[in-house]
Formats: sequence, C-alpha cells, structure tokens
Amino acid sequence: MERRNSWSDDNDLLLAETVLRHVKTGSTQMKAFEEVASKLERTTAACAFRWNSTVRKQYEQAVKDAKEIKQHTKNAESTVVISSVQQVQEETIDQQVPAVIGNTHSFEHHHNNLLQLHQAALVEIDHLRNEVIMLNRKLNEQATSEDLSALMKLIEHARELGLVKNPAV
Repeated sequence: MERRNSWSDDNDLLLAETVLRHVKTGSTQMKAFEEVASKLERTTAACAFRWNSTVRKQYEQAVKDAKEIKQHTKNAESTVVISSVQQVQEETIDQQVPAVIGNTHSFEHHHNNLLQLHQAALVEIDHLRNEVIMLNRKLNEQATSEDLSALMKLIEHARELGLVKNPAV
C-alpha cells in the first residue's frame, strides 16, 4: 500500500536537479529546498529531509561535481573548464537516472511477487483451516459413533448376564 504523499522518482529527480543547479550557481541548498517545496506542495523541511536521507546518496558524485563547478565559477578564467565539468555532470545524471529507474522497476517486480506469494499463502491458510474444521467434525462423529456402538455392546452383554432386563415391548 503506497502512501498518499510518497515520493515518486520524478519528485526525487526534480529535487536532485534543483539542488545541483543551486549548488553549481553558488546558491544554497535551502533555497533549492524552498523552490522544490513550492513546486511539489511540500514543506521545505520535508524536501531537506528527503535530500539528506535518500536522494543525496544517489548523487554524491554529481554534488561533488557541482561544488567544483561553483569553485570554478568564482574564477573568471575557468569558463572552459566549467562547461566541460557541467557536461560531465549532466552525463553522470543521465547515466544514473536509468539505473535508479531500473532499480525501482526491479523493486516493484519483487514487491508484486511478494504480494502474490502472500495472497497464495492466505488462500492456503484458509483452505487448511477449513480442512482442520472438517477433520475435527469427522473425528467427533466417529468418536460418537464408536462410543454408541461400545455402549450398545455393554448393554447387550449386561442382558446376557442377566444384569439388565429387556424393556417391555
């Protein structure tokens, strides 16, 4: 069951691209969180938490690259270096996105398999419960029938011994 306000891959990608853009241009991560928060109708704190707990780990190299870009931007002589680093950084993101999406699809596939196995187990449990109930009933019926038969033999034996008189017919 998915939460109503869970983060999608597109949300994570928007968060990553926005933070990286802000870092590259010398802005702060907080401003990036505020920008994403307004676009996704979330709180700044929620965006910051998502970035720090999950997304940043997937973009560590891109963050390092973005910080390098920021340093080179301060130096006016390094315009050529900045453009090549930006290209590498964008290629890095482009390479990471399919892997993240692939992992997501793989997790969804495994999740669906587990749900199917869980459902099959529930059906099997229900079947076994019904079988136990049926076997208990048969056991009770058999025990009652055997008890009645044994009682009838005892009464017949008691009659033969003269301990019990035949009822008047």
